[in-house]
Parts: sequence; C-alpha cells; structure tokens
Amino acid sequence: MPEDYAFIHDPQRCIKCYTCEIACKQWRGIAPGDFKLRKVYEVATGTFPQVTRTFHSAACRHCLDAPCIPVCVPGALSRDPVDGIVKVDATKCNGCRDCLEACPFDVPAFDLDGIMHLCDLCSDRLAEDKQPICTDVCPTGALRFTR
Repeated sequence: MPEDYAFIHDPQRCIKCYTCEIACKQWRGIAPGDFKLRKVYEVATGTFPQVTRTFHSAACRHCLDAPCIPVCVPGALSRDPVDGIVKVDATKCNGCRDCLEACPFDVPAFDLDGIMHLCDLCSDRLAEDKQPICTDVCPTGALRFTR
C-alpha cells in the first residue's frame, strides 16, 4: 500500500458511547436505520459472576491483500493506486454479497437497495491533512489513526 494508514483501537479505553459510529453516519449523510460504515460492538468473556465486557469499534481495514477485491465479479471493488484505499464503485455493485463472505472481519455494509459501502478512511478529510471524523470525535482517545 502506498501509504501506511491504520486505525488503532484500545478496548480498555472504549466506553461504548457510539460517538465514532454516529459521527461517521452524520459526516457521510447516512440516514438513521440504514447501514453503518463503522460498527461498535461488545465482547463478553468469562462466566457469572466473573464476567468481563470489552467494547470495540471496527471499520474496513483496507487489507494489503484484501480478499474482497478478487471475489467481486462485477469489479465494484478496487484499490486506489495513489493512496491504497479500497474503494467501491456503487454503480457496478450488484449486491451479490460475495465480498461480505470473503471479508474475515464482516465489514462490508449494504444499504437498503443492497449496494455495498465501505469506510474510505474519510479520504476527503485525509486530502486536507485531517484525521478521519471517527478518530477526531472519540472522547476517550480509544480510537486513533496513524499514517
């Protein structure tokens, strides 16, 4: 990948406030109840009364060898040759969901019409030398971005 971008998430600092998820949806103009590009989830381990809960925030990892790209028969997925970000051409997506089956992180999101969407690391903000919106708004610093 031409650039070394990475989200760093510290589940010990995450309070499951959903600020990253909400900011992403608002920044991208995604309607409530529609798909999410960033997903906050909880993992519980142990057995009662020794239960531990941790919270996680996940989005597309833009894998160097992204398994979603070669399985996309209509060619809707590609890696940008300049910044290395995996991008979706929504006009080519047929909603087959093969990308979802190939993704080891269960990341691809589908809108109400069945078209796939991915986090693009807020490439519009990166172009302005800003951080992705989700990391800018994280109140505990649990979600960070490096390049």
